[in-house]
Amino acid sequence: MQKVITTLKDILTPLCKNRKDMWDNEDWMHIYAEWPPLSRENIDVLFSGLETESEPLVVDFLKSQRGAVLYLPPLEKDPDCVPILSLCCKLKETQSVAKLRVMLVKLDEKRKPDGIYGIGFRMETPERFNQDESLSTNNQNLRTDNAGGIHDFHHAQLIQKFGQSKLDDKLKIDCPVWIPQTQPSFPLPAECPVTLLLCMIITLYGRKYYEQFCINHEIFEIEQYKGELKRWINQ
Repeated sequence: MQKVITTLKDILTPLCKNRKDMWDNEDWMHIYAEWPPLSRENIDVLFSGLETESEPLVVDFLKSQRGAVLYLPPLEKDPDCVPILSLCCKLKETQSVAKLRVMLVKLDEKRKPDGIYGIGFRMETPERFNQDESLSTNNQNLRTDNAGGIHDFHHAQLIQKFGQSKLDDKLKIDCPVWIPQTQPSFPLPAECPVTLLLCMIITLYGRKYYEQFCINHEIFEIEQYKGELKRWINQ
């Protein structure tokens, strides 16, 4: 499990560094005031705990200083669109739970109420893994027992907001209310929190960026996880 913990940290750290140049942008200052950027120091603290046989390691961005989020690089073909990540993982040897929520937002001061608009998606481990109410979704139609349910596989879904009151109560994203948030759910080739995070990178930026990212940064045991995804992205 330490390998998973270390690799997750090694992936998130350069993603955090990549967006530091954007934090001084005056257009984003009112956004940062409510959703502060996650720092490398925040990441170090979040991953400083230890997983034991009785207690998993919980990594939750909402528990960082002021409930920070990770501002990811803008989309290559749509540079005005910035993905914002909130992540929560419960990491343990037997089975880990991971939930990634990404809002793709743009700025427009004319948009009400807070000048931001967009759409989002979430990526999650199978729902039968989820034995913790704090990590579960709010949809009462989803089963989380060992028999599983309609989302009992690694999957992605559309979302209208983060679904976390500590974030949603601070800023309102102008998102179409008709967007369905339960179905469709798209199967993902992930097998653990690390490959789930890599699927997010590939989804947002494509294969070329993903390959270069893995080359540019020394990420512990990354080749093993790349191997698990290899046949799904035609390498």
